[in-house]
Amino acid sequence: MQSGRSNAKKWLMEFDPTSRRTVEPLMGWTSSDDTRQQLKLWFGSKEEAIEYAQKKYAFERARFHHGDAMTFEEESDFDTIVSLETIEHLPQPEIFLARLAVLVRKGGILIGSVPTTPS
Repeated sequence: MQSGRSNAKKWLMEFDPTSRRTVEPLMGWTSSDDTRQQLKLWFGSKEEAIEYAQKKYAFERARFHHGDAMTFEEESDFDTIVSLETIEHLPQPEIFLARLAVLVRKGGILIGSVPTTPS
């Protein structure tokens, strides 16, 4: 989830792709059988977005947090940390990665992604 365009204070939830896009060889357009890629959910506040995520995607050990990526504090270690499309927005990404290394438990999993452009 991310804040809205130009700090508009709206919150957007988009789904990660579950299948690859394919190129139609004759016309050159791309398509996917994953219709959730077309879905965007807008929320008026981060509290509404977190409440929706907790209701829709809750399971026993999942927690949803919102905070500053550079100063986030937590009392216990995380088994898994997922940070998608975050690092490229930070002025000091090495500090962010060091922070995540402290927050994930020994032997835990850190999953991250950055946008890429095919070359």
